[in-house]
Amino acid sequence: MSLHLAHWRRRLWLWLPALAFFVLNALALVVYQTRFAGRAEVSEEELAAADRELAGLVERRETREAQVASIGTTRAGLHDFYAARLSTEQKRLTELIAEVKSLAGRSRLRPSAISYPREAIEGFGLRKRSFVFRVEGGYGDLRTFINLLELSDSFLTLERVSLSESGAAAVLSIDLRLSTFFAVDGTPPLEGES
Repeated sequence: MSLHLAHWRRRLWLWLPALAFFVLNALALVVYQTRFAGRAEVSEEELAAADRELAGLVERRETREAQVASIGTTRAGLHDFYAARLSTEQKRLTELIAEVKSLAGRSRLRPSAISYPREAIEGFGLRKRSFVFRVEGGYGDLRTFINLLELSDSFLTLERVSLSESGAAAVLSIDLRLSTFFAVDGTPPLEGES
């Protein structure tokens, strides 16, 4: 055995660096496992949490973008509604008066006198105009008139109907109140305006 040991001692310069390299690597592995392996696991958990948070943020951004697009579409539709359907009194009032009289005439109802009360709708850039009148006719005539109002393309609302018997049989005295809205300047108010 001494011969063997002597042989190893003579070649010390050959195997000593390899042994030192092995010992240093084993020591580095022990240090890594005790100190840094837990940190790497925490980092992976943090990375997974960050990925989940990012996915949530991307989803919320997409939702917000869809909401912004929807708001833009709604604003454009509202602008068109104010400009076309609720245009100014100057543009629509005469046509509406003629239409109300025409619909009443087609229903065999003759308005005696029409009053046109007006009120402002604050905060919406609108003005409400009513058509208040009394007619005489039968129940069927009233139903025809209401049906024609519903079929009309004009933006008219039947607010009130009151019936009372007239002196003649099957003839009713009918008080009606119709209303519509006009845009003050043809465009909807901006947010925050009143």
